[in-house]
Amino acid sequence: MKEKIQFEDLTALKVVVPTIIAVVSCFVFGTLIIIDGAHLYYIIPAFIGIILIGIPQIKNIRQRNTIKFTNTGLTAKLLGHKTFGFQFKEIEHYDLTEKGMTLKVNKMDEVTLSRKRFQEDSLTQLHTLIQQKTAQL
Repeated sequence: MKEKIQFEDLTALKVVVPTIIAVVSCFVFGTLIIIDGAHLYYIIPAFIGIILIGIPQIKNIRQRNTIKFTNTGLTAKLLGHKTFGFQFKEIEHYDLTEKGMTLKVNKMDEVTLSRKRFQEDSLTQLHTLIQQKTAQL
């Protein structure tokens, strides 16, 4: 069975907003704990902020075949490959052929994602994503 690649945009509001809330909560209530003492009504929001920061990291441990991207770079955790990441400006060449997708990044070995292993629409989506992001540079 061919593997499907999951894509996650790290600039999406559903990712950014909880992170901002978590960081602000940790900072504000952490500062209040230091200044005013460790009261329960300071500890609980600070703890919730820490949990909000940690949830995406815990979720990532169990996922495979994921590609997370921002406007400037990409991180891929794919079956059969080590986790790797790069900036879009570092791409030397990329190509979608009948065998699969080949990707050559500066100072990295060429990566080939086979059509035998990954679904066609996943490879097409990755190719389109790289085209869009490199065109924006």
